[in-house]
Amino acid sequence: MDAKVNRFVLMDTFVRIVEMGSFTEAAKLLNSSQPTVSRQLQSLENFIGLELISRSTHGMRITDAGRRYYEYAKTLISEMVQFENTMRGELIEPRGRLRVAVPHLFAPDWLMKVASRYFDVCPLVKLEWVTSEAPARFYEEAMDCVIRFGPPFDQTSEVRQVGELDRIVVASPEFIKRHPVNESDCTLGQMPWVALSDRNQHKLTLVNEMRERREVKIDPVFSADHVMVVKAAVCQSIGAALIPEWVVRNDLREGRLIRILPEWAGESIPINIIFSTEMRESVKLIKFVNVATSAIEEILTT
Repeated sequence: MDAKVNRFVLMDTFVRIVEMGSFTEAAKLLNSSQPTVSRQLQSLENFIGLELISRSTHGMRITDAGRRYYEYAKTLISEMVQFENTMRGELIEPRGRLRVAVPHLFAPDWLMKVASRYFDVCPLVKLEWVTSEAPARFYEEAMDCVIRFGPPFDQTSEVRQVGELDRIVVASPEFIKRHPVNESDCTLGQMPWVALSDRNQHKLTLVNEMRERREVKIDPVFSADHVMVVKAAVCQSIGAALIPEWVVRNDLREGRLIRILPEWAGESIPINIIFSTEMRESVKLIKFVNVATSAIEEILTT
């Protein structure tokens, strides 16, 4: 290895190649060129004396040695970032910008409660919300973290669960008068239903306290991509719906809606904060996760 070449730079380049899955994308992220990135990987492999990534006309594949080195390099880079944060004093007073992608279903009052509490503990950080349902693209979109409902699809990122949505089946009193509820799956499937527009909208999966499961096939008469529209449709007696309990809590208290099938509920949906491995030591992110966990727990239990 050339004495002028920084081994840490080569290590960082290797990590980016693995995480981006391509030399070209890694080069874009590093504001470099594909040949330069390729040469840097070759220099690192020559120095170590092992092939880390197997290259061919069909693509690239990380070797067993490459996987071991990747885990080591990730840890080393994370520790270096933590040390640099300490040196800059960010452990005492986090600053900068925190860019967070949130789903459209995330209620505005949730956002404001999390934001206001976060500013109490990190007054020098600028917070930016971006509404998006797209998969996390941390580097390309300069995103620090994303909040998502449901299990994460990206197994390479860090995940922190900050809450859980309980779901129940509800309908309006008028709807129940017109469509008396019979708990048989056949009768339930024939009822008019309202559903969120997703790949599972034609099936209800319900569980009871004994963790027994039942699946009911439905054909929704109305579907929407926002939970508040679904609630409005249920209040208008268009159909019954499986919906997060917090969305209809006040409607249940005030009698506008009634819970049906009280012994059964939908499977809970996890609320996760997802971020890149490089951010796991970021103090401003750690504080955000802690604040979000506390605020969301309070919202869901009161």
